[in-house]
Amino acid sequence: MLRRISDGTASWLPGLALAATLVTVTPVAGHHGVEAPESQIQHGEWEVISSPFADLWYHGLAVVGFHGLGLHPLYDVAYGRRIVRGNPDAPLSQVAPRVLERLQADPAFEVLHFLPVYLAEASPEQALAGLRRIATSPGGEVPRLAGPGARGTEALAALLPDPRQRQTLGELVDALQSEWESGLKETLSEARASRADQLGRIRAHWQGYFAPALAPYLEAYGLASGWIVATPALGLEGRFLHGDDSGGQTVVVIGLGPSNDDPDAILAPVVRELCYPAVRRAFEQLQSRYDDRMVASRASDAAATRCGELLLERYRPEALPSYRSRFGLQGPHDSAFSSLPDPAEALVWNEALGRVLNLLGGS
Repeated sequence: MLRRISDGTASWLPGLALAATLVTVTPVAGHHGVEAPESQIQHGEWEVISSPFADLWYHGLAVVGFHGLGLHPLYDVAYGRRIVRGNPDAPLSQVAPRVLERLQADPAFEVLHFLPVYLAEASPEQALAGLRRIATSPGGEVPRLAGPGARGTEALAALLPDPRQRQTLGELVDALQSEWESGLKETLSEARASRADQLGRIRAHWQGYFAPALAPYLEAYGLASGWIVATPALGLEGRFLHGDDSGGQTVVVIGLGPSNDDPDAILAPVVRELCYPAVRRAFEQLQSRYDDRMVASRASDAAATRCGELLLERYRPEALPSYRSRFGLQGPHDSAFSSLPDPAEALVWNEALGRVLNLLGGS
C-alpha cells in the first residue's frame, strides 16, 4: 500500500498522516505493552516479541473482516471465520456486519490497521481506554491524554474527527472491551504462552541466520535493530514502522502463517517488510509514471516482494524456496510483478531496485 512509500511529508492514505505525527516507540525491556523474552532486549539487535494489544486489536479486525486493499490479505481469513463459528453470539460477531460496512466505506479507517505499531508501549487496557476517550469526545475535539500511547491516540483523534467515525470506533472498542473482560484476555494470554517456544525458535533463526546474512542491507538502511512482533491473526501482509535517527525503534508486525514449522517461511514477510525503505527510494525515481494511487500502491507492493527475492538471492539463497512459496511466486525473476497490467513495470522496477540496492549495477 502507498503508506509504505511516503517519507512522512505527504501521504496518499490516511495512515501516513499518523506516521508523520506520532512519536516513535522506544524499547523498554519487560514493558507492560510488550512481552519481552527472558533475556533483556538490547538496543542494537533484533528481537522477536509478543504484544498483547496487537493480539487483541488484530483479533478484532480479523473477526470483523476488515481486510483492506493491496496484493496480499491483511488478516488470516481462516482465523476470523474460526472465531465467528466458535462463538457466533459474541459481541464482535454481532456488530461485525454494520461496523465492517462503515469501515469499508471510509478510507480514513485504513489507519486502524496500524494502531498496534504506533501504540506499541500501551497495554490493552490503556489502549482501549484511550480509544474510548476518542469515541466519546465531541466531533473535532482532540482529547488530551497521558500515559503510554497517549500521543498516538491523540493523533488518531485528529484523523477521525467526524462524530460518525467516532461512533463506529466506539462500537468496535465496546465489543472488544466486552470480550476482553469476558474471557478473551485469558484466552489470548494462554495462546501467547503456548507460542513461547515457537517464538524462541523464530528469534534464534532470525538472529542466527537472517540478521547476520542481511547485515549489509540492514546497516545501509538504518535497520540494524528493532522488534519483530508475531501475532496469529495477521495475513500475509505485515505492518512496518521505520525508526528515526533520534533513536526510535523499528517495528515489524507479522502473522505466523499456515505453516508454523518452517522458520524461513515465517520470516519471509519480515524480509519483505524491511524492503520498504529501499522501495521508497526506488519509487522516487519512478513516481512520474503514476497518477493513480491504487496502481502505484500495487506496484510498490509487488516491488517489495521482488526486493525480498533480490536480497535473499544475494545474501541467503537457501531461504529463497520458502520465500517464493510463501508469496506464491512461481519462479525467479519477474513473477512478483505478474499481477501488474503493464509488463514493462517489471523491467523499470528491477532496474530501479538494482540501483538503490546496488545489486544489479548502476550507482
